[in-house]
Amino acid sequence: MLRIRVYRNGRVTDEKIEVNQLGRLAKDQDATIWVDVDSPDPETIEALRDQLGFHKLAVEDVLGTRQRPKLETYGDHFFLNAYVTEVREVREVREVRKLRKDEESRGNPDAAPAPPLGRGPDEDAGEDPDQDPGQGADLRLRTTEVSAFITGNVVVVVPGGSGFDAQEVLTRADENADICHSGSGFLVYSLLDYLVDKQLEAAEAFDGSADDLGSLLFARRPQDIQMRSFRLHKELTVLRRVLVPMREVLSAVLRHESAPQNAAGAANSELLPYFQDVYDHVLRAVDWTESARDMVNNVLQTYLTIQGNNMNIIMKKVTSWAAIIAVPTAITGFYGMNVPYPGVGTQWGVAVAVVVMLAMSVVLYTVFKRRNWL
Repeated sequence: MLRIRVYRNGRVTDEKIEVNQLGRLAKDQDATIWVDVDSPDPETIEALRDQLGFHKLAVEDVLGTRQRPKLETYGDHFFLNAYVTEVREVREVREVRKLRKDEESRGNPDAAPAPPLGRGPDEDAGEDPDQDPGQGADLRLRTTEVSAFITGNVVVVVPGGSGFDAQEVLTRADENADICHSGSGFLVYSLLDYLVDKQLEAAEAFDGSADDLGSLLFARRPQDIQMRSFRLHKELTVLRRVLVPMREVLSAVLRHESAPQNAAGAANSELLPYFQDVYDHVLRAVDWTESARDMVNNVLQTYLTIQGNNMNIIMKKVTSWAAIIAVPTAITGFYGMNVPYPGVGTQWGVAVAVVVMLAMSVVLYTVFKRRNWL
């Protein structure tokens, strides 16, 4: 299904346009056209290509596998590929799954199946004050590919899924009525502004999640840090692959020779401040993503260091108690050699041995305690 919107003199018209009329309408320089394709199929894309003359390589990119974010020039039009991001909270349900599994193992036929983990519908994000921090909600990144064909007065958007909200882009375009006379540039700006704002929200969310991860280092049961760190690092890697090429896209937009809002290649000075603002948002998102990745790596290294220190403490305690226990073991073993040592077979000999064992054990315990080994 196609949605076609026509702007004239900065205002939306009520013209009803069919696909076979786009070629004629695109030649009208007084008209600016927005087209978004819901559930694109090869027949629809080919029909748009026939009407608007899109390059076959750009069409192949739309119909093919997922592409990296990029902006390509094809003579009188441009091809933009980017991603809209969405962050979801997924609460860990390991305790529930363990309980359900125990019930099933006991042969309870009424036990409900355990809820799945991973990317899925949002779980209840309410905080339990008695819950261990290691059982909190994890963030998952969802990306939706968005492709766009751009000419001097036409923008055709082809989303790769339901994660793209075309209506929000059009709402932003309506709010920028003061630049609606700049050809398709205001539509391109509204589209890029929407995409980058979504990416900025995702980067900010993951940056906060990375900061919160540090609090798990000193939780009561911090055994989930490794798993959550690797998951967060994986999501940040995906986000980085989306964000870093967007810098190149915005740089190309800002360069006069490849600005997509003008098919002749000259940037519209009126739109440059708007695109510079979007470019600044991209840089902020990249910075937040890099800082979050560094934080995750630092948390993981700190966790491993703490684990090593805890192991050393445990070894000191075990060694100290082994030394204390070795004293009575040595004394009883000495008198167990069936050799007539002084005090063998007498009550006072037993008393002396017990006193020596207790005294040595107390002395060793005191020394180890003062050295903080126990």
